[in-house]
Amino acid sequence: MANAIDGVTLNVKDVGSSTLDITRDDDAILESVNEFASAYNALMTEIKSQRNGQLEADSTLLTIESQVRDVFNSGASITGSSFSYLIQAGISINKEGVMTVDEDKVNEVLSSDFTSFANLFSAEGEGFANRLESLADSWLQTDGLIDSKEEGLNARLTSLDRQKEQMEARLEMTETRLRAQYSAMDTLVSNLQSQGDYLISQLSSMNSN
Repeated sequence: MANAIDGVTLNVKDVGSSTLDITRDDDAILESVNEFASAYNALMTEIKSQRNGQLEADSTLLTIESQVRDVFNSGASITGSSFSYLIQAGISINKEGVMTVDEDKVNEVLSSDFTSFANLFSAEGEGFANRLESLADSWLQTDGLIDSKEEGLNARLTSLDRQKEQMEARLEMTETRLRAQYSAMDTLVSNLQSQGDYLISQLSSMNSN
């Protein structure tokens, strides 16, 4: 039996009466909030690491970082929630850019206004988790931000491979030409040496007479 209780499916085996107690698992919700914060921190740490490396000025990386920060820094009216910012529910980002969870505050909000807390994250098109999911989808979709970047990098690699092949071909032609020139030079030097030896021989012979 579905839809009798929102979010609950009942498997009825016989006719009769029974008492059903349904409680919310706040510990599991708190764990999910902590995992959400950990995922955010891991992403921002990776972005920071890449920006300190070869992708220091990479526009795609800067765009991802900027768009993520915009989600968390822009408060808005969220349907079904009395909150507009995560910090109101115990989740904040400190001056080092690390997301932290005030577990006491989260538990307090879960007890006092669970609906607002839930919608703060999951309201369609408005909740923070929902907005981040949509943002990630836009990055990963075909012709999205990351796909376009990969295509650009692949095209660049193909171009570099072509340039490498052309350079190798030019180097081979140059090597062949230089070998021919040095071979000719070697012949001329040998001939000059031979003529010199002959001249020396002649002069020595004439001098002895």
